[in-house]
Amino acid sequence: MYPELVGIAWVVAAVFALLVALPVLRDVAVDGIEHHRQMRTRGDDSVDPRSDVEASTEPSSTEESAVASSRPDRECRHCGAANDPTYRYCRRCGERL
Repeated sequence: MYPELVGIAWVVAAVFALLVALPVLRDVAVDGIEHHRQMRTRGDDSVDPRSDVEASTEPSSTEESAVASSRPDRECRHCGAANDPTYRYCRRCGERL
């Protein structure tokens, strides 16, 4: 009888965990769908992967430092963030530059 109780306890725990996780999973799915819709309404379904990565404030070598200092940053007209001149989308808010 003891193994049956352990099995039932595992099933109850699994159902409870699933019920607790469902609202969170639903919110994640809704946010993902909304983000996808926003990207499609902007007219471009692809996102520059560099826009999701925060730009490093200090270059790793002196050569990169010289190149970085000679290029002006592109400022986002939506949030004011400084972006690399090669970015098509803002690194902070994701809006098209």
